[in-house]
Amino acid sequence: EEEAEEEDAEEEEAEEEEAEEEDAEEEEAEEEEAEEEEEEVGEAVVEEDEDAKYARDVEDATRQVGLPPWELSALEEEMLPAAMTETDFRGVALDLRNAIVTMWHKSPERYLTLREVRGSIQNKYYFHSERVHDFLEQFGFINSGCLPLEQRRETV
Repeated sequence: EEEAEEEDAEEEEAEEEEAEEEDAEEEEAEEEEAEEEEEEVGEAVVEEDEDAKYARDVEDATRQVGLPPWELSALEEEMLPAAMTETDFRGVALDLRNAIVTMWHKSPERYLTLREVRGSIQNKYYFHSERVHDFLEQFGFINSGCLPLEQRRETV
């Protein structure tokens, strides 16, 4: 009987240890899951911070040159090709304009070339980048007071 009781006690002890191990594994899994969720939230916050920073940069840059940050100006509506101001391309023209003006605003003492613009934009904007860059340059929204590198060499 004593042996049977000892065996029962050992079995109960083994079962308790097993249950404790399972609980510990569950807790560990829950902690890992919580850590992953925290990382995802952290990444989302970083993305939001980057988006918010870009929005502030766009607002600063466009206002400095006298353009409305989130809509095309009357001059842009008038001077950009009609295809670019139609509904389908309005967002593309606005995104491009904001990106180019913001790029130049970061280093206004440097001449911003079309090549630099094209190296920094998404492919979907490539086709229209020359027209928008030329428009912004022609009306003094970018590169005002800067000489293109080729002209700087000629004048030195």
